[in-house]
Amino acid sequence: MLSNGGNTMADLRAPKRMLRAIPKLAGLRGSTEKPISTVAPEDKDAIGAVTAPPAPSLRVGPLGRIVIGAGGTALFITCLYSAYGPASVGDMTATIVMLVSGWVFAVGAFTLSELLSSLSNRHRFFASSAFATVCAAVTVVWGATIFHAPSPAVQKSGARIFLEAKGFAKGSDVIEITLTNRGDSIARFKSQTGSSWSLQDHILSEQEEEQQYRLALDQLPHGGSGVEVLPNNGRTVNIEIKLSDAQYDSIISGAVHLYLFTVMSFTDELTPPGEKNIASLCTHFDKKTTVGLVCLGTTSPV
Repeated sequence: MLSNGGNTMADLRAPKRMLRAIPKLAGLRGSTEKPISTVAPEDKDAIGAVTAPPAPSLRVGPLGRIVIGAGGTALFITCLYSAYGPASVGDMTATIVMLVSGWVFAVGAFTLSELLSSLSNRHRFFASSAFATVCAAVTVVWGATIFHAPSPAVQKSGARIFLEAKGFAKGSDVIEITLTNRGDSIARFKSQTGSSWSLQDHILSEQEEEQQYRLALDQLPHGGSGVEVLPNNGRTVNIEIKLSDAQYDSIISGAVHLYLFTVMSFTDELTPPGEKNIASLCTHFDKKTTVGLVCLGTTSPV
């Protein structure tokens, strides 16, 4: 064995150095790998060029994505239902704002949840685009369905009462009056009426009719039970008269005229508090008593 100043061959060999195995795939390298600038010069020859690992991406688990997507969908549905109110009254601006807000919430939540998932960029793009298209279609259909011009408010005219006298026969003690509500509101009556009848030897003028009408109005009681008459419905009341056979015959002969004035008070939903409406009837019988004739003046409800 050779020796050199006491050194052996083993002492003259270069010391061994341990080299770490570097994965070829960048994705398999850990985040603690030293950048190339920090690697010792003697290590560069052994490991070659070293690139920095990619920055870690933010990921959200399945439960988190479900929460985000469900929240956005809930906001989407809430905005759709909230849009119904302004749409029903014709507020176009508020309706459009609510519909667009719902679309933005839904698409934004879905896009965010997909961006935080493990899908590839291409798949995330297609998924977000498809979801945005569906939400936009739902929004358009919903808006077209609920947005409409407000229906014009129906202006009620109130109760309209018409009175009509039926004929009577000889010996009859009453004349039947038919009351008909031809309006669009319920009429509320007092069951009692005011009436005045008289035998006249001439056709009354309007002024004379007005005087007889005032007499009937003075006979209108303030009491009596309430009666309701629905629209397009009616009822009958009887007005008492007492004619002798001679008076009846004089009517048939045309010598006299039987005048009948009737008034009834009623209210409806349009009647101001403390006020009332008056329905009136003036009719007269001349030469026949099967049907009454129209007077000159008070022939329509007041």
